Amino acid sequence: MGKNKRKKSKTARINPTGLPSVQEFEAEIDAELAGGDDHVGSSISSLVEKLQSTSVEDRECACSTIANLVTQPKAIPLLLQNGVVRIIGPLMLDKSATVRQGAVGALRNFSVDGGHDICETMIEQDILTPLTVLLKEYGNGWVPAKSDAKKKDLQTDIFLQAIHLLWNLCESGGVAVSRFNRDGLLSVVLPCLDTSVYGYTLAVAVAHCLHTVTEDNPDVSSVLNTDATLSALLDVIRCPHETMEQLLFKTLAAGIVYNISSGRLNTAAGGLVTPVVDSLAQVLAVNTVQHLEDLTEKWRHVENENGASCGDQGANHHTDDPLLPECDEVGHLLSAQRLAVEIITNLCCSEDETEDWEDMDSSDTSSEEQFPGDVQMEEGETNILSPLCLPSEIHGAFVENNVVAKVLDKTPFLNHELCQRLESHKKGKSIIKGVQTLQCRALLCISNMVSGMDPDALGGVGNIHEIWTNLSQLGLSQQCLQNVDLLEAVTSAMRSSIQKLAELNSSKFSEVAPSDLQFLFEIGQQCSHAHVRANSLRIISTIGCLLAKQEVPHPVLKTIGLYLIEVSSKDTELWVVAEALDAIFDVFAEDHIDPIVREIEMVEKLRNLSPMLKSKIHQQKKILGEHFPIITTARTNLLRFIKYKSQQV
Repeated sequence: MGKNKRKKSKTARINPTGLPSVQEFEAEIDAELAGGDDHVGSSISSLVEKLQSTSVEDRECACSTIANLVTQPKAIPLLLQNGVVRIIGPLMLDKSATVRQGAVGALRNFSVDGGHDICETMIEQDILTPLTVLLKEYGNGWVPAKSDAKKKDLQTDIFLQAIHLLWNLCESGGVAVSRFNRDGLLSVVLPCLDTSVYGYTLAVAVAHCLHTVTEDNPDVSSVLNTDATLSALLDVIRCPHETMEQLLFKTLAAGIVYNISSGRLNTAAGGLVTPVVDSLAQVLAVNTVQHLEDLTEKWRHVENENGASCGDQGANHHTDDPLLPECDEVGHLLSAQRLAVEIITNLCCSEDETEDWEDMDSSDTSSEEQFPGDVQMEEGETNILSPLCLPSEIHGAFVENNVVAKVLDKTPFLNHELCQRLESHKKGKSIIKGVQTLQCRALLCISNMVSGMDPDALGGVGNIHEIWTNLSQLGLSQQCLQNVDLLEAVTSAMRSSIQKLAELNSSKFSEVAPSDLQFLFEIGQQCSHAHVRANSLRIISTIGCLLAKQEVPHPVLKTIGLYLIEVSSKDTELWVVAEALDAIFDVFAEDHIDPIVREIEMVEKLRNLSPMLKSKIHQQKKILGEHFPIITTARTNLLRFIKYKSQQV
C-alpha cells in the first residue's frame, strides 16, 4: 500500500520591515473598494504617505500596490482624485532603482488600464517631464548590461517600462508626440532598433513607439527618410524570422517605412513596394489557427503532467505559467498580423483620394435655403460610390503575393471547441480578443481591397459572389450579431462586395426574395450603431439598383421602397436619414419604376417627411458637423425628387 505524505506545517514568517506586505495592502483596499468609496479614503491616504516616505521600502511597496490596484476600474478615479499620478511622476527619478522601476511600472499600468482618457489626464498632470528626463539618461550610447537570462537587468527593465509608457501616451493624442519631437527623444530611442545590442524585446517596444510617432509626423519622418535609415529598415524587413517576436519586429519595420514615406510607397525612391508587400504577405501566410491549436495542446500536456490547469484562474492565479513564453509568442503573431492587415488597408487609400473626397465635401456646403426650389430632378442621377483605384505597382504586388486570399483566411470564426479550450486558460480570453480584433481588421481590409482592385484580380464575378456569400454567412452568425465592431466590419465588406458586383452587372440577384434581405432589414432598423445601419442601407440600395435595371419592375423593389421610407422617417441620426433618402433617389430614379412608386404612395409619404426633415436640420444645424453638407444636399434632392415624381406619377 502507498503511504500518505504528511504535509509540513509552516510557521508564519516574521516581517523584518514591520510594514504590511503588498498582498496584505491590496487585500485591504480590495475589501474597502467592495464596501464603497467612503471606506477607501484612509487606505488611499496611507498609500500617498508611503509614496512620500523617506523609506525606500515604503515607496517601493506603495508603487507595487498601485501597479496592481489600477487593474480595478473603481480604483483609478480614486487614485487620481488623491493626486497619486502627480506624486508618482517624480519617483521615476528616485535615487533607488527599485523605486524607479516600481514607479514606471505603476504609471505604465495606469496608461494601459485607464485607456486614452486617463492617458490624457496623465499628460495634463505633466507626467511627460519626468519621463523625458528619465529617458534622456539613457542617451549617449547606453547599452544594456549583460545579465543572467533568468534575471532581469534592473536598468534595462526601467527603460523598457518607460518606452511602453511613452508609447501609450503617444497613442492617446498629439501632445505627447509634440513633446517627443521637441525634446529630441528620437535620438534616444532610434539606436535601440539594433537587436544585436539591445535584443528583440526592447527593440520591439521601441519599434511600437516609433510606429506610432511616425504616423502623420513630418518632423520625425523627414529625419528618418534617409538612405541609411531606409536601408537598415529594409534589412530588417527582408531578414528571415525564427520567432513570432522577430516576425512582429519585421512588421513594425514595414509600418515605419510606410509612415516615413507618407503612405506613398509607390512614389518613394528605392523601390519600397515589393519588399514591404512581400513581407506583409509572409506575415499573413502564417497559420494562426494552427498556432492556437498547438498552444492548447501544450496546455493539455502540462495539465496532465501537473494534475491541474497550468492556467488555473483560481486563488493561485499569480503562479508562474510554464507556457507563458508560448502565450507571448501567440500574442506577437496576432499583433503582427493585425498590423499587417492595417498597413494593407492603408495602402488601398492614397492621400490623393482622401483630398478628393475632402474637396467634394467642402465644395457643397450651401444651406438648403440657397438651392432654388424649382430645379428639375436630373434624369439618371445616381449616387453609386466611386471605386478606389490602386496604383499599378501596389496592385501588382497584391496579385503576385495572393494577398486577398491571405487576408480572407483571417476572417472566419474559430471553431467552438478551440474557443472552449482557450477560455479555460487565464491567457485565453485575451488571445480570443486578439483574434477578434484581427478578424475585424481583416474584414475592413477586404472592404478596401475589393473596392480598389480589378475584378479579374479578385477572381471574377463568381469569386466575388462567393466572397459576398461567405460574408453574409458571417453576418448572420450569433458571434457577429453580439459584437458591434465585428458587425460593422462585416457589413462594410459586404457593402464593397455588392458594389463591385453591381459594377459588373451581376445577374445573380435577379431571383432575390424579401426573406433574403430580412437580415439587412433588421440590423438596419434595430442596430444601435449608426454606421452599421448606414452600411445596411447602402447594401440594400445597391441590390435595389441592380433590380431596377430589369425592364419589368422586380416585386422586391416594393419591400425595399417601404423599408427605405421607414428609415427616412424614423432613424434618430440625420446623416443616416440622408443615406436612406439617397438610396431612394438611386433605386427609384427611373421612370419605369413609377408603378411601384405609385403603389407604395412614396411621393405622398416623402412630402409629409420634408417639413419634419427641414425642422430637424434647423434644430441640429450646429451639431451636425461634417455631416451637414450631406444632409442639406439630401434635403435639396428630396424636393427635386418629389417635384419630378409628382409630375410623372
